[in-house]
Amino acid sequence: NCELTPPIMSRFDLMFVMQDVHDETNDNRVARHILDLHRHGDSETQASLTGLELQRYIRLARNFKPKVSIDAKERLIKCYKKLREDRTYVRGACGVTVRQLESLIRLSEAIARVHLADTITVEYVNMAFDLQMSTLKRAEKENIDLEDPDGGAEAAAAAEPDDAAAEGGVPDAGVSAAPARPKRMKITYADYQRIGHMLTKYLYEREQ
Repeated sequence: NCELTPPIMSRFDLMFVMQDVHDETNDNRVARHILDLHRHGDSETQASLTGLELQRYIRLARNFKPKVSIDAKERLIKCYKKLREDRTYVRGACGVTVRQLESLIRLSEAIARVHLADTITVEYVNMAFDLQMSTLKRAEKENIDLEDPDGGAEAAAAAEPDDAAAEGGVPDAGVSAAPARPKRMKITYADYQRIGHMLTKYLYEREQ
C-alpha cells in the first residue's frame, strides 16, 4: 500500500500487514475491553508490571550480550537455507538475501535478551525463525483464485477462433461465434479469512 521499493523493504527485520478483518469473537473482545476502560478507568486495570519495573527490566536486558552457540549456529544456517529454498515467501522482487540472515541473528539475540540469557540457543533461533516466517507469509498473501484450473483451460480453448477464420477464410454458416471468455473470479485474502470465520461459526452453532 505504501509502495516501498524492494531494496527498502529488504532492510526491515519484520513487516506486519495491518488488515481490518471482520472477526466476531475478536470484535466482541475488543469492544468489551474498551467499554471496561471507560467504566472503570485506567487506574483499576491490573498490570503484571509497573512502569518502573518495566524500565528496570529493559535496562537489565540491554546489558546482556548473548553469543551464538555451536548448535544455534548450525540451526541458523539451516533456517537461512530454508528461506532460500522456499521461493513462495519473497520480499518484493529482491527475494531472500543475506540481510534476512542478519535479521534472523538480530531477532535471536533480542529473544535471548528478553529471557536474560547469555547464550543464543536453538530454541531462541526457532522462535525467531517462526516469527520471521509468519511475517513473510502474512505480507505475501495474494488474492484467492476461485476458478478451476481445468475449467479455465477449457474456456480458453473455446474462446479461440477456428482455423478458417484465423487464416482469413470464411467460416461455415452453421458455426456460431465462440463465446467470450468469462472473467476469472477472485477474492481478497481478507475476504477469504472472513468467510472462513463465518463458516466456522455457523458449523459450531449447528453442532450445539
